[in-house]
Amino acid sequence: MHHKIKAALYKNQFAKSEAKNYIARVKPDLTLSPQEICRIAIERGGHSATAEALAYHADAFLRELTYQLLDNVAVHTDDFQFSLSIRGTFDSNQDNFDPERHALIVEIQPTKRMQKKLAALEIELANSKDSYTTIDTVTDTKTG
Repeated sequence: MHHKIKAALYKNQFAKSEAKNYIARVKPDLTLSPQEICRIAIERGGHSATAEALAYHADAFLRELTYQLLDNVAVHTDDFQFSLSIRGTFDSNQDNFDPERHALIVEIQPTKRMQKKLAALEIELANSKDSYTTIDTVTDTKTG
């Protein structure tokens, strides 16, 4: 099966030079819910369940995946590795987690199998109009 994604090029406002100052952002064609994905999978064929049954089991899997992540267990599927990480810096090795300075992030990393699939994607880049938001002022919230 041939897959293609679309992306747009935007001016990189943080580039220090004029060369290489565009970044690509993927533009999804649409967003699907798990139920919609299950319905499409059934319509494409190759499944013995109904769309409702497939959605029920997908939802059960996602709930259990979440439960395991919250118990500090990484989850590895054939295509993805799911794990938790903490972002931010700590003042010392005696410092505690502070939600104001740190964030708990769910990381999703592709496996080698998914990386092979990604390498086979066709990428269609579109030039964007150079309209963008500018950042006029940046204030360090710690020092003011």
